[in-house]
Amino acid sequence: MKRFNYYKVAAASPEVWIGNPKKNVDSMLEIMEGLDKDTQLVVFPELAVSGYTCQDLFYEDLLLEQVKKELVRLCDQMPDNLACVAGAPLVIQDTLYNCAVFMYDHDILGIYVKSHIPGYNEYYE
Repeated sequence: MKRFNYYKVAAASPEVWIGNPKKNVDSMLEIMEGLDKDTQLVVFPELAVSGYTCQDLFYEDLLLEQVKKELVRLCDQMPDNLACVAGAPLVIQDTLYNCAVFMYDHDILGIYVKSHIPGYNEYYE
């Protein structure tokens, strides 16, 4: 009989405070601590660290610096042996991007920049 290996993934929607990365990361860490111990990956929504509807705040250095600081804290305090993907606005080479940040073992392993930006209805990136 063929054996299948399963990868336990959690999709989480934390409570979001617009423009408050500290509270958002607190909420994400609380969710991570409550996951089953055999969960291997948790995925949070797009722009979960800052909140999706920050509009002009995305261009404020204060918010962007706080997002980077809280991403580092999220990496440092997340449970061992758990991978995490979280959305965050990041400035890369002087350009603001909507990114998915992949973290594991207390380190940021990769950043994926959103490339297909919708321009209709509530999607006003």
